[in-house]
Amino acid sequence: MIVLLIGMPATGKTSVVKEILSENPDWQVKKYKKLRFTISKLIKTVVFGVYPAYPTKIFLGTDMLTMDISRDAQSFLRKLREEHPDYSVLIEGDRFTNQPFLSFLRDKGYDFSVLELQVEEKEYKRRQFARNNMQSEQFIKRCETKIKNLRESFSVETFPNNDWDDSAALVKEVKKRLNIKTTVLRKNEDH
Repeated sequence: MIVLLIGMPATGKTSVVKEILSENPDWQVKKYKKLRFTISKLIKTVVFGVYPAYPTKIFLGTDMLTMDISRDAQSFLRKLREEHPDYSVLIEGDRFTNQPFLSFLRDKGYDFSVLELQVEEKEYKRRQFARNNMQSEQFIKRCETKIKNLRESFSVETFPNNDWDDSAALVKEVKKRLNIKTTVLRKNEDH
């Protein structure tokens, strides 16, 4: 199973992934061509991107990957399916929020879910302010258009992520879809 978390900037995609990562002891950062990923053999899960334990940057995860990462990601997924068909994959972020990547997943017969995280306007503005609203208006509009187009072409489920309870429910849902059975959610400072 592949779970792809999409959403506008500051909807909590990276925070959800970091919470899942925090619950497991054996994550290792690996590299396949340009694709950097985090892998747990214990729970048979791969997470695209880099999520340092003590981040010094606002933008983590797949934001740390090159913009042209899709081809290497597709190659990696083919190899993973051949060598470890029982592994699940968690992906979040803008690098993979696009028609060609989702078309690849669909056309090659991958079992995948697309979950869109949404926040209410007031919370969205609070989070943008907290991170110094570093994205341009043009980038924000591009994200809105990409997500709208994906909703029209693929099955996209929406999940609220406004507060602690929403995040806890979302983490639980992602873990269920990835077949991850681990410990409890710890409170994140973002909420």
